[in-house]
Amino acid sequence: MTIKNQIYWLALMGPYIQKIVKNKFSLILAIIFQRDIAVKFNNGDVLQIKSTQYYHLLCILGALTYATAYSINSKSVIEIQNDLMNKFTIQFESLSIEDGNLLELLYWGPKYGANFISNDEKISNFRDKTFRVYTIDNKKIIENREGIKFFLRYIQTNNTITETFIRNLHHVNSKIDFRNKIVIDAGSECGDTPLYFASKGATVYAFEPIKEHFEAMTKNLSLNEKLAELIIPINAAVGKDELLTFYRDNSTDIGTSASFVYNKHGPNARKSQVQGMSLSTILKKYNIEKVDLLKMDCKGCEFFIPDDSLKYVDRIKIEYVARGKYKIENLLKQLKDSGFNCTMYRDSDSKNSSNIAGYLYGTRIEE
Repeated sequence: MTIKNQIYWLALMGPYIQKIVKNKFSLILAIIFQRDIAVKFNNGDVLQIKSTQYYHLLCILGALTYATAYSINSKSVIEIQNDLMNKFTIQFESLSIEDGNLLELLYWGPKYGANFISNDEKISNFRDKTFRVYTIDNKKIIENREGIKFFLRYIQTNNTITETFIRNLHHVNSKIDFRNKIVIDAGSECGDTPLYFASKGATVYAFEPIKEHFEAMTKNLSLNEKLAELIIPINAAVGKDELLTFYRDNSTDIGTSASFVYNKHGPNARKSQVQGMSLSTILKKYNIEKVDLLKMDCKGCEFFIPDDSLKYVDRIKIEYVARGKYKIENLLKQLKDSGFNCTMYRDSDSKNSSNIAGYLYGTRIEE
């Protein structure tokens, strides 16, 4: 771990360490020197943390800070209550992907204003940012207030739930009526954005190149049969008409960023090949005459939109990443020359630090 990373973790954990940790100084030293530590909490409970578990430690510290009650037993079973009515249990010593995702939700959700219930009360009686977590056939499921469901095993917590349904990042204009509209979703990951736009009434062509993400999306669509009727899942990449090599992190199967444009993961990157399709090919193959919204979160594929295809697009929303020769200025000029009025915006500290990454929303100028 570099000094930069140590400072990063300390900055994130600092406010929570101050509030709920008893052995504050020992924990800070453990982070600096990358050591395992027994974290002692103010209520007297203790949790063993390895030096490789700092992200999980951040989620634990945040979740326990936001909780109204919590406990940790000698077997590292964590119980968290946010309202004294709904209890969530996490087996930390043998942390499953499900429980890891639940832990993340119990941190990031309250951080951005969400609450979670585990009982059978009617969810529509609660506020909009309410989510129910329950188990069916030994599989944990999370459901939002509108009834959209996901398997906890098959989500990327920040993208699937936090960004789409808590922070509502894909809601760009309340006056847009998506009923009977066409959305092309380049980078559908676990199915959150296709389900979001389908819930608004749109027909969604959901492109996801990474096999594990695509399979997660189809599993989540199976929980939402009616909305799934409006979604066409496609295991292909948007960009170029050729077989494309994607580079991704080698440490996980779901949620890691992947790109055919650049490799930010170094020589140990995990590689996979998938068929690519240009926007013009997509329009022809699926007989699409007009795209009401082109949504792109595909780590560089936004720089491969053919000019002659943009005339069929009314609105475009891009989570862009500009690296090397791919400049945001060039993308803005292309969209402007194609008749779009564009705005740029950011939503996080990491994106606020430069213009390398952010969001771009463009609407076709009415003549």
